[in-house]
Amino acid sequence: MRENIFRQMERGLTPRMASSRGTAQVALSVIAMSLTIIAVFLPVTFSGGITGIIFSSFGVTVASAMAISLVEAFTLAPMLSAYFFKQKKVDNPAASHATEDEHEELLDEANEDPGLMGRVYQRLLEWSLRHRIVVVGITVGVLVLSVVVASGLKFSFFPEQDTGEFAIGFSPPPGTALVETDKLARQAEAIIGADPDVRAVLTNVSDANGSFAIRLHEGASTKEVQDRIRPQLNFLPTLVLASQTVQGTSTDISGRDIQLSVQSTRSPAELLPILQQLQTDAGTVEGLVDIDSTFKPGKAELQIHIDPSRAGDLGYTNQDIASSVRAMVSGERATTFRQNGEDTDIFVRLQPGDRTSVEQVQQISVPTSSGSVPLASLARVELTAGPTTIRRYDRLNQVLIGANVVGRNVTEVQTEMQAALDRYAIPDDVQVTFAGFAATQNEGFTTLLIAMALSVLFVYMVLASQFGSFTQPFVIMMAMPFSFIGAFLALRMRGLDLDIIGMIGLIMLLGLVVKNSILMVDFANRLRTAGMEKHPALAVAGAVRLRPILMTTIALVAGSIPSAIG
Repeated sequence: MRENIFRQMERGLTPRMASSRGTAQVALSVIAMSLTIIAVFLPVTFSGGITGIIFSSFGVTVASAMAISLVEAFTLAPMLSAYFFKQKKVDNPAASHATEDEHEELLDEANEDPGLMGRVYQRLLEWSLRHRIVVVGITVGVLVLSVVVASGLKFSFFPEQDTGEFAIGFSPPPGTALVETDKLARQAEAIIGADPDVRAVLTNVSDANGSFAIRLHEGASTKEVQDRIRPQLNFLPTLVLASQTVQGTSTDISGRDIQLSVQSTRSPAELLPILQQLQTDAGTVEGLVDIDSTFKPGKAELQIHIDPSRAGDLGYTNQDIASSVRAMVSGERATTFRQNGEDTDIFVRLQPGDRTSVEQVQQISVPTSSGSVPLASLARVELTAGPTTIRRYDRLNQVLIGANVVGRNVTEVQTEMQAALDRYAIPDDVQVTFAGFAATQNEGFTTLLIAMALSVLFVYMVLASQFGSFTQPFVIMMAMPFSFIGAFLALRMRGLDLDIIGMIGLIMLLGLVVKNSILMVDFANRLRTAGMEKHPALAVAGAVRLRPILMTTIALVAGSIPSAIG
């Protein structure tokens, strides 16, 4: 808005007249530009899932800022320009031949000298319009090149961050003595602490697992330290290296880069062959390490399977039998002993030597109205290893398989694993899907792509209503794909992945390119209405609107440079 007012003053108009005429000339363009940028961010703002959480505040901020700037462009900008801009002295002031005929005024403006840069750009446009086949060929070639560049990009959800901290965990087999676990932990601690880049190590040991929280010296690379330490710790069972400090047990699958959810009505033990096959297949994928599942055999336990028909004949219920066994094995409070004012409960149960083996438990007497019968006559007793935890999701048993990714892109590995799953013959009653971060990433990218498609649709609707045409919005939006060329090329040159932050940049590019196109097309339309031929109108519109386009583009690029070189 201010640039156009300033340009009118360069033609010799008074500040007040320039403010009035400059605002009127670009009013439609400014409204269309603001609404299109709002339309770009609006669908992303109201997206669900992780995408909505990340983008909602950003989208609301941008949309609110554009709405406020639109009001400012039609109120404060003209008023301040009228009162604070100074009259420019020119040889042939436009005010001396100002006319009420808007078309004549536009044609006069089009015939004026656009300056050196404008003249060069106008001649380039005129040459392009005369050699349309060459220009289209170059454009198609550049577009193909951008597709080639984009095809080599790797996708990730969040950019990798090196915090200088990571964790290592291991889990010994069930039943391992604490002394043995502590011995392994001390041996590993010595190896970790000997690394020159390790600043401090915090060790935690329990019966079930051991873990190490590691802090590095400033400037040390977490990835390089992990690569050095990992081969030296292969003696640790179920080794896990996490990029951040482990919270909870070292075997927690929820923090792994890749997670698979295996769900079924089958018990975890019945799913074991499928789990083993999936873990074996995962081991063949390059870059996957720390492969493990939430299924653990657990400690040995005795399971009692009651024969319902036999128990019913003797008048027993499952509760009766369970109460009898619990009283013999766990004990039952018989009385209370009081001494020195303190009460002590006394429990009665079998001696430890009479309740540990399967045979001993089978001989436990279950009382009846006519005497007692051994448990073996009512039930079958088995010694098994019960699961330490039972996970349920959507009323199905669930086992998670997790793995970390080393030396490769997580999305790339996930795609390779999906291809392997498609080849694997999974039973109909078993569901295998990605879970955790992998599922969140898939959902986030899908939601973002849908939001971007809606943004393009909303932009078209805004432009069609503003220009009163169904075809001109396509002309404006035709520049959208070409805005990605520089972004893709820059990412490839720096070896960066296209992540969620890069997606924000692409969305901003859409708004910027559409805004620039609106400036040119709207002015070309006004010149055509004034009677100018199509090709000259396009060339003049490009030359006249070159300065504001360069101003906004350079300002955006300059503001982004500090973040880019970070």
